[in-house]
Amino acid sequence: MTRVAQGARKHRSCVYVSAVGAVGESGMFFFRHDDGSWYIFPPDEARPALGVDGHDV
Repeated sequence: MTRVAQGARKHRSCVYVSAVGAVGESGMFFFRHDDGSWYIFPPDEARPALGVDGHDV
């Protein structure tokens, strides 16, 4: 079974993939990151930053 969901915040996407085997069902969530890759951990939230003359502090 595969389920796809999109979050309202920043259009985050995730996919849940599951399989049924001899010992039962197991599955994993995969989260889409800004660079287009998929990982089993969600992307970091953007945090406020302070900069001076165009440089991050």
